[in-house]
Amino acid sequence: DDVTVTLTATDPEPSSGIKEIHCDWQVVQGATATIPVTGEGEHTLQFYAIDNAGNTEEPAKQVTVKIDKTPPTVEEPAFSIDKTYSKVIVSAKITDNISGIKYAKIVATSQPVVSEIYTFDKPYPSTTDITLSIPIKALTPGYDFSFFIEGIDAVGNGVYLPYTRRLTIVKDENGKPTDVKVQ
Repeated sequence: DDVTVTLTATDPEPSSGIKEIHCDWQVVQGATATIPVTGEGEHTLQFYAIDNAGNTEEPAKQVTVKIDKTPPTVEEPAFSIDKTYSKVIVSAKITDNISGIKYAKIVATSQPVVSEIYTFDKPYPSTTDITLSIPIKALTPGYDFSFFIEGIDAVGNGVYLPYTRRLTIVKDENGKPTDVKVQ
């Protein structure tokens, strides 16, 4: 959401009182200024006060405000076979360049039901890779495989993407899995 920044200035004793506060593009009379900040992204406000005697606060101060209204993005999932040729690996990348990723989840909703949940603390990563391993023996040939990916950023914007893919396990002449084809 948009943000309102409140700036309050004080003048040390002996005080002439605060005349005005300057903040980037505006001047507000008095010791308190309410500054609306709108638009997604990172905003840096520079501000200083001038007292009634004409003294200017130095150096000017600054504060950075981040506004994030957009949910994380998810790259198209990729499929591979693990090194032991016993599991299908579903992997994806979730990105949120403003507030960062707080929570990510990838869940198989068809048999077998398995999931991986990722939670992060500050500083929240802007990008994270998530993976899910499904035993090949548990996959039914010729049936669709369903799963979803969910991500929530540090301010609560979320994404939920369901997927259904037909997986074909490619085997060598001895019946050993070597690759996975996705349709």
